[in-house]
Amino acid sequence: MSPIDNATRYREIHDLEVALFNILGKIPTYFRPPYGDCNIQCITQLHDMGYHVVGWDLDTRDWEYTTEATWELALKKFTSRHNDKHGDNHLVLMHDVQQMTASDLLPAVLQSLKNDNHDRLNVTVGDCLFDPPQNWYRLPGRDWDRNPS
Repeated sequence: MSPIDNATRYREIHDLEVALFNILGKIPTYFRPPYGDCNIQCITQLHDMGYHVVGWDLDTRDWEYTTEATWELALKKFTSRHNDKHGDNHLVLMHDVQQMTASDLLPAVLQSLKNDNHDRLNVTVGDCLFDPPQNWYRLPGRDWDRNPS
């Protein structure tokens, strides 16, 4: 998101908001920039648009391991990094558009956590940030259809 100008970024995010609102009837308040690329101008603009910009602290690199023969390497990356990190709470990056992530990696990660006696396996970004549920989504504001000048 950093390489594009504010007007383009606004239009792209606004188009996403319209699509999400049409599907969900509300707009999420959390935004993970593609590739984690969001400079201070990007962060400021997203905050002004009502978003919390979030990142991750544990990357499975699942996009590198997309076949039956390799997806377990992403699981090994997760388990070794999870065990090396201090504390039990992490924002993990996985890509739901990767078939092996959705069908194999995520269930294996959840089973691994369950085997390690983690009692809370499914939590939202809002949970991780101790943000109350009423802050997780918003409705369009008065100036929602307005384009930046």
